[in-house]
Amino acid sequence: MHNDDLPHEVILAVQQALDAHVGEFRGDPFDAPSFDTPFNPIPVLNDLFPDEESLAHLDFVSTRLADTQQQLQKEVDALQDELRRSQDPEKMQLIQEMISDLLGQMSRIREKATESEAVVRNITKDIQVLDTAKKNLILSMTTLKRLQMLVNALTQLEDLVKEKKYSDIAETLAAVKQISVTFKTYNGVPRISQVWKRIQEIQGDLRSLIDADFDAFILQDTSKSVKAPHIADACLVVDVLGPDFRAHLIDRYVALELKEYRRIFRSTDEAGQLDNLSRRFAWFRRMLQTHEVEQGRVFPAEWKVGWCLFAKFVDITRDDLTMLLAKAGSSLTVKALLENLQITTEFENSMVKKWATSLQTMLAATTGTHAIPPKPISAAFEPHMSIFVDAQDK
Repeated sequence: MHNDDLPHEVILAVQQALDAHVGEFRGDPFDAPSFDTPFNPIPVLNDLFPDEESLAHLDFVSTRLADTQQQLQKEVDALQDELRRSQDPEKMQLIQEMISDLLGQMSRIREKATESEAVVRNITKDIQVLDTAKKNLILSMTTLKRLQMLVNALTQLEDLVKEKKYSDIAETLAAVKQISVTFKTYNGVPRISQVWKRIQEIQGDLRSLIDADFDAFILQDTSKSVKAPHIADACLVVDVLGPDFRAHLIDRYVALELKEYRRIFRSTDEAGQLDNLSRRFAWFRRMLQTHEVEQGRVFPAEWKVGWCLFAKFVDITRDDLTMLLAKAGSSLTVKALLENLQITTEFENSMVKKWATSLQTMLAATTGTHAIPPKPISAAFEPHMSIFVDAQDK
């Protein structure tokens, strides 16, 4: 029986039954949904022959199934043939040889890469050595050039010191000190050690020369004619020599200027008594005016020598006043206490107004770092203010 002998309706019904089952299992109608589930033909037969009338088309269905079986058998045969070709010993041997050759090539590439890396490392090492040598050579040339500059500047400085040209000495000494910093780490080298030692000796000689010139200028030594411009230039050298030497000169100048004050106002003399306190302040004002007009003009403004004079005067006067007030004891009257306190505060306020700076700032700036802040002269009256309080209570 051929397909053309069957009614069109029957052909559609059989095709729908087969397609429905194929769609359900996404494959052959006789395939089980799972390999673990045994095939059950009853649902398939019920789909193909849902009623007795459909049995009349048994031959057609059988033919379709036979065709399907043949098609599947062809596919199985083709797969088996492909499997046999794939498992051909000669082909497998060829594949193995190709794999072995590929592994050999990879091994050779790895060896070449290792060799190339070693070559690059050696080249880089040589370059690094050359680069280090270049840096060391440049550093050596720079160091030698600076050493030559230092030696030349040192020779020039020695000549200037002999002639006491302080203005030129300040510039040359600053250059020598700046260049010499480079050679601090080379003190083990004999030649550099000698140069370094010579620098220290020259600075020592300069300190001695400036000390002598300052003393001659301050004491107005007629045997040594030292002019103010000469000392002003010497101050430039002092700044280069360092703050310690500058503090030494200022302290010496302050001590010499206040030497007469200590002599006149000794606490054992009449001038040093409590009722002459105003004379102390008048003396300091005169001395300060003389300082500003004469010797004080040679000092740089940033040295604040006037503040230093005032701070030392405050220290001396406060200590003397403390002793005088303690000595007066019960004989100290309220009137004397208040009058002297007023004189003292007026003097301190006049100094604050003169320099437009607070009292504490001036004292702290000139006395350095102290555990206890410096006190003004008026602080000497504080322990005795009870006399005034008792008088008020009465």
